[in-house]
Amino acid sequence: MQLRGCALVLAVVCACGGGPRSAAPGGDASAWRIIEFSGATLAARRPGGAPWHQAGADHTGAILGGLLGLAVGNPAVGLALGSVIDGSGGDPIAPAPYVMLKIGRSVYAISPVGRTYSPVWPQPIAIDTRPLSPDEPALIQVMDAVDGALLGQQQLTVGELLARPVRTLTDLGPVASLDVRVSAAPPRGHAAYDFAVPSEATVRALRAGQFPAWTAVPVWNGDLVTIEASGTVCPSRMSSDCFGPEGAEPGRWTSYSYDGFKDSPHASLVGEAPGARFAVGRRAQLRVPQSGYLLLFVNDEDTGNNHGGFQVHVTVDPP
Repeated sequence: MQLRGCALVLAVVCACGGGPRSAAPGGDASAWRIIEFSGATLAARRPGGAPWHQAGADHTGAILGGLLGLAVGNPAVGLALGSVIDGSGGDPIAPAPYVMLKIGRSVYAISPVGRTYSPVWPQPIAIDTRPLSPDEPALIQVMDAVDGALLGQQQLTVGELLARPVRTLTDLGPVASLDVRVSAAPPRGHAAYDFAVPSEATVRALRAGQFPAWTAVPVWNGDLVTIEASGTVCPSRMSSDCFGPEGAEPGRWTSYSYDGFKDSPHASLVGEAPGARFAVGRRAQLRVPQSGYLLLFVNDEDTGNNHGGFQVHVTVDPP
């Protein structure tokens, strides 16, 4: 399997075992809301009658790969992992819609799910309402991942956005409708995870559940994630060279690394999350940009002759 797309150098985590404890994000469950843009319907052509795109005239596969990264899901209900987009997918002239929510200086985003006129996004956004005024503007924009164009937008106040548990917005130009759901955030707290990253596993095999000692970690946007890794990976039976989580020396065996990770050392610990790809190494920390699952894997697409693996300790702390 190939991972395609724009690489963002971020650090993240995955793990098995453990689980959330104690309070909700920020320690006050009543202050947090979950916003879900669950689906939309778009016009089949631009307002002037032209198609959204010309078939084969863009690099949608690469853009979607970088933006989508992995399957996203609602960690509160434990949705299963899905597939990355290996190619452009869908109608080649359709847009690849995704949503951005802007409130004050904060910008929240969900990833595109393919080239489609009827997107369904299973990705939530966690919002801390404590610093917000009911009269503060909340701008909702539907964007196109193919070329970065604005497909449609509508502005509400924060009070209007949060007032109804379910609503359908219809005044967004070429976006005929956009479904919005609002709910209370589930209780959450510090969580710790330990798991193995096997060197003989491809990303596709990991996602398919073929290696039970490995799993993905569900996270919300804004979570602080810390990874510590140890162990060694031997990427070839023809060589005695084995490497720690930092991988091989720069430039060595890069042709066997995943697309999107050619700049990261071969056989190093890397990962994907919704909206990002990242190098990890022995230790990394970040605030997760989007909700969904974080996956760790060895940067080696040719896994048939590998042995060894990495042990990972991960902590996840809500904001």
